[in-house]
Amino acid sequence: MLEKRKYIRIPNSSEMKYEISGNPKSYSSLIHNISPEGACFLSQDFIPIGSILKLTFLYEKYSYGGSAKVIWVKQEADNKYKVGVKFIDQPKLPENLIGLEERKRLNLGD
Repeated sequence: MLEKRKYIRIPNSSEMKYEISGNPKSYSSLIHNISPEGACFLSQDFIPIGSILKLTFLYEKYSYGGSAKVIWVKQEADNKYKVGVKFIDQPKLPENLIGLEERKRLNLGD
């Protein structure tokens, strides 16, 4: 299968919160992977493709947010869903949220 992504996805298990546009309820999740243009996370509930989400990434003692559009959804065996999103407005993510995981993967240390 030909890879269409512009950036590699970096595995990450940081916490995040999201809200679905038009729904005031906030949901908690874990990031599965992230890149400068998008992310994948696990959800307990199905989120329709095309939904607009308000995301808040929780990293160390800080939080970073932005909006994203759901691009794909895949049901997992445990009745959870992997959700792939593309950032609409680029969240101001700390370099460490992506960079530290990438350095570990490449054995470059801190």
